[in-house]
Amino acid sequence: MHSLKILIESKYSHILYHSMRPEAMPNAKVDFSLDKNNFIINIKAKNISSLRAAANSFIIWSNMLEQLLEHA
Repeated sequence: MHSLKILIESKYSHILYHSMRPEAMPNAKVDFSLDKNNFIINIKAKNISSLRAAANSFIIWSNMLEQLLEHA
């Protein structure tokens, strides 16, 4: 089992958390948590390819949401 923890420090952490929580990955287990201004994504997958795919998706989505909120 491969795992990765992504910590995103953002003033929009609560929005990121509530926006991403419903998302699911078919080949990875994903847990989300909040710690002050930190949005934390824990990903576990059976293979490195699935781990990379899930990480890329959540990083891109987080970045996109932050950009949208900054320019809203």
